[in-house]
Amino acid sequence: MPTAHAQDSILLRDYQFVKQQTSWLTSNNAAGLTNYQNKSIAEAEAGISYAKGDLIDYWQAPNSFQADVRAEAFQRLSSRTVVYGSISYDNFSGNDMAGSAFIDPTYKPFDIVEDSLTNKGRKHRDTYQLTGAIGVNLWKGLSIGGRIDYTAANYAKYKDLRHSNKMMDLKVSVGVMGHVLDQLTIGANYLYHRNTESMTFNTYGKVDKVYKSLISYAAFMGRLEQFGTTGYTEKGRDMPLVEDQHGGSLQVEWSPSAQWSLFNEVSLAHGTGYYGRKSPFTISFTNHDRDLLSYHGTLRYHTASSQHRLDVSYNSEKLTNNAETYRELTNEYGAHYYEYYDAVKTADKEWTTLGVSYTTHLKVNGELPTWTLNVGMDWQQRKQTGIQYPYYRKQELTTTRSYVNATRNILMNKGVLATTVRFSYQKGSGDPYTDGLYQTPSADAQTPPTMPAWLYQEYRYLTAGQWGVGADVKYSFLLPKKKIGVFVKGGFDYSNCNESNEYTNSDNRIRLSLSVGHVF
Repeated sequence: MPTAHAQDSILLRDYQFVKQQTSWLTSNNAAGLTNYQNKSIAEAEAGISYAKGDLIDYWQAPNSFQADVRAEAFQRLSSRTVVYGSISYDNFSGNDMAGSAFIDPTYKPFDIVEDSLTNKGRKHRDTYQLTGAIGVNLWKGLSIGGRIDYTAANYAKYKDLRHSNKMMDLKVSVGVMGHVLDQLTIGANYLYHRNTESMTFNTYGKVDKVYKSLISYAAFMGRLEQFGTTGYTEKGRDMPLVEDQHGGSLQVEWSPSAQWSLFNEVSLAHGTGYYGRKSPFTISFTNHDRDLLSYHGTLRYHTASSQHRLDVSYNSEKLTNNAETYRELTNEYGAHYYEYYDAVKTADKEWTTLGVSYTTHLKVNGELPTWTLNVGMDWQQRKQTGIQYPYYRKQELTTTRSYVNATRNILMNKGVLATTVRFSYQKGSGDPYTDGLYQTPSADAQTPPTMPAWLYQEYRYLTAGQWGVGADVKYSFLLPKKKIGVFVKGGFDYSNCNESNEYTNSDNRIRLSLSVGHVF
């Protein structure tokens, strides 16, 4: 039987459980922090992980090692003020990597990929993240809030064709929330989002080898560029991909009783961006527009010893990318400058995701559920059209993933043992590509270049039937003679698919992880 010492300690606090007590804490509106009703809580964790296997996307690493440290906290400063903060550092090293030059190309307007499989090498990434938010109750339930999320990353490949990346992601939001009626709470916020990722391409020493990159408009079709003194991959020049977004969110929560609540959040945003340098004496290669729509709803029912939550999320993202057309001119002083003309569309892209999940916490003891069960489904559809007039390539893929996770917390004499098991199954559909013509090309026209190796690796990753299993074991205890709660956690995840790929060496992937942490 567990001792009273164990039951009365910090060990009966689960940070993630506390964070999910109200949807306002994870909404886009920092004013909702004033709904935080628990005691202040913080969690710090440091961990390492190792992953191996070729069941990955084309831009990921078949062999990687990762170390990270993070800290996160909710702090009530007074009866009116609540603050939230998080900080993290992630160190990633991956071997045998090529594919994309971007850190994560998933939602980029275009991609820059290597046209050869012989240049795979080691890549390294350092990521730094800092978040700060505050919510203040001004008067009778009327609250204001603000939040800043800042992420910076350095990324580099250590084999020719080399690239070094610098990424900055900044989100700033301000919002207001008010209790309109006893059962109705409404909030709204403004959000500014800026993302930049600059890349510098280079080679080590003098080399005679020719390196080429595919500027992929969509589905690995576009144009081929030789590494040199001009273009997207110009030697030694820092080339940024920049995007600015402005948007807002509206939140409405209805609480008809003390046990029931329904939270809704709708967000809209519009973004514009470009690749290159916006100056009369440098080239801006592309421009793009992006529209985003998202919805998240949570139906919640809770009693003194249990909680039930149904979450529904929907996201839609539409993007159009255009290639700039320009010519180089010389002014009266002999300086070169660029004159721009009408841009040419190179891609239309659309992503749609839908997620539904049910979570239940049973036999809650303090702020620690004895059982947690989570079951859900994620559906994603991606439509892409790459255009190199008069040629085009279309791709429409759908991916469905179902999952179930279960956690059991066991009170022991001197600590708490938590065991988690998870299972998932994923399957997709669609054709790798459909090529076509807008009109009959001229006799000397050449079909656009493609990269089948990356195309079919990504296609298998998104559509092949694959299952995954995983488990975690976590032990929390108090340090001797000190009321400090610490934990040790270890886990594994294994996935396997039933389709082979001629460009990869295996059909599975395994990940091992180990971490230590502190809740206070």
